[in-house]
Amino acid sequence: MTTTGVKSVILIIAVGILIGGCGGSNAPTAVLQPHSTNTVKPAATQATIVPANAIPLLGDLDEDGSAGVGDAIKILRIVVNLDDDTPVADANQNCSTDVGDAIKILRLVVRLDTDWPLTWQKTWVRGDVKEYIDEENTPPLEGVEVTVGGQNDTTDSSGEFEIHCVPLGDQALAVTKTGYDLAGTLPASVNVQPVITELSTIYMIDSGSVPPPGP
Repeated sequence: MTTTGVKSVILIIAVGILIGGCGGSNAPTAVLQPHSTNTVKPAATQATIVPANAIPLLGDLDEDGSAGVGDAIKILRIVVNLDDDTPVADANQNCSTDVGDAIKILRLVVRLDTDWPLTWQKTWVRGDVKEYIDEENTPPLEGVEVTVGGQNDTTDSSGEFEIHCVPLGDQALAVTKTGYDLAGTLPASVNVQPVITELSTIYMIDSGSVPPPGP
């Protein structure tokens, strides 16, 4: 049997035994720090990775610094809903976690592919939106559409959103809800970086409550 044939057999056997494994990865996030204001709270500010050296390798779910069968097992546990999804699992960077990502890792293990470490191209952005009534009254705001880099999500009953498949780099940011305005200044863009770019709380105010402009 040829060397390529042996590798193919190893790959098929490895895929067949990928059942079980252990829990998901707790990946660090990039945090947006709010700035001070003398009126209402700010909408959001730019994101930074803190610390930069905490960014894990794409596909390295067990965080051991290499591609291994354990990473493929963790990906398949996500596919069958035994573990929660994470952007680190999208080895193919095709905006989904599926069997193809596990196969990608296994091809690296048996050296059918050699492009390790894999390159981040897209990731997730998440955060929350609240209604600003006063300093002590800021309930979560449901039904707000948040768009980053052409991808969007709508806040749930907890005011939270999670946008997948956002390209890295400076990406346009927009926040809209009928009958509401931003309570503060929203930047035109955010700097999206792996693993997850987390926005500071975005505040909105009922448009009927906005005071008239000054002189």
